[in-house]
Amino acid sequence: MEKKKYDEHQQKITESRFNEDAEEGVIGSLLSDRCNWPDALIKARNIVEPRMFSKDRNRRFFEIICSSDDCLDEIGIELELTPEDRELHPDALAALMGITDRVETPNHVVKFAEQVRDAFNRRDFDRFNREFDDKDATGEIPINELLADHAEKIASIIRKTGNRSVRHIGEIVEDALHHQLSMQNGENAYPAMGFPELDEIVTGMRPGELIIIAARPSVGKTALALQIAMNVARDEGIPVMFFSMEMMARELGSRVLISETQIPVRYGESYSTEEKANLDASAKKFVEIPLTIDDSSKLTVNDIRMKAKLRTDPPGLIVVDYVQLLKGRGVSKFEQQEHLLLELKNLAQELMIPLICLSQINREGASDPGLQNLKYAGEQDADVVIILQRRNEKEQESSPTEEIAVKVLKNRNGTKGAVCLVFERGKMRFR
Repeated sequence: MEKKKYDEHQQKITESRFNEDAEEGVIGSLLSDRCNWPDALIKARNIVEPRMFSKDRNRRFFEIICSSDDCLDEIGIELELTPEDRELHPDALAALMGITDRVETPNHVVKFAEQVRDAFNRRDFDRFNREFDDKDATGEIPINELLADHAEKIASIIRKTGNRSVRHIGEIVEDALHHQLSMQNGENAYPAMGFPELDEIVTGMRPGELIIIAARPSVGKTALALQIAMNVARDEGIPVMFFSMEMMARELGSRVLISETQIPVRYGESYSTEEKANLDASAKKFVEIPLTIDDSSKLTVNDIRMKAKLRTDPPGLIVVDYVQLLKGRGVSKFEQQEHLLLELKNLAQELMIPLICLSQINREGASDPGLQNLKYAGEQDADVVIILQRRNEKEQESSPTEEIAVKVLKNRNGTKGAVCLVFERGKMRFR
């Protein structure tokens, strides 16, 4: 019995020091996440280096991925292997195919990279302990000297364990160049909103960005945000969390179904047989879409943080509808909203994902809303502020369609501008 416990203990130690599953998770995530290259690679490189991989084959694969200017697939990596590599790893292509097949979602690259780094640091720590024992074998070295040496080595591990938020300017510029070149080639490394003219202005939703979408009631901000969430989840396969504190999940689900099928609600009349079949077929497709809706009321930013971190598939986008309904602290409404927006911005940066927050416009901004008209809220912490405005104020809510001016009034990483979208109210859809 004691031997069994000892063997189990040794097995756990080995697994914590040589985490090949995590190493393959990093490589598989990078091979699978072609849509988000080079951002996924940048995230991984900010955490791990090739030398941190315990298995030679995995280390070589990661070296090739890091040294390439292009997004490689399994065959691309195999072609980059040297004759010596091929002799050492004759089954490289089959191994790469197997690694990719075992990765369920590419969105865990950061988690896998952190596990690889932690296993490397544990191996490093074991080595330091052995050196410490060897140095003190005779007991002749003063204890203060031993402790000082050991403390310095432990400090070096602690420095390496961080997420490299402090980075050299050369590395930062190299990452920025990769992104600029991809943008020049017509590629967008960031999730798009799904409206080409608007995406041309915003140029993608960047990790760590706080995006405010604001409007007066019934102009369509929830419909627009829900459509963006669907576009990201369905078209790009990125997990999205939608927090709704105003509308129930079932109501939002009904809106999504109407928007996707373009079959409006029939009040007081029956659907045709064909419409019922289309609705049923469309409803079944939503099972595969990585979009979750949380309609809890009286949420705090910490509640959102906890729910996001507890997910097995980390979100790549969070939508909050809307900021005035979040619980905050402060004497005045303005202080509460100002603090909440700062917390949301910090959350976006902490999770390294874009966060869309809806906001109301005050009555003074009904005719020509601007940044100053965000209700009880400042815009200083936002990276992008988009305001929706009716093109024709005479158009009433009962009108089946209306033109909505979508104005990008603030954009830290791009230009400002405006586009016109048509809101089909009966179908809960912008086009």
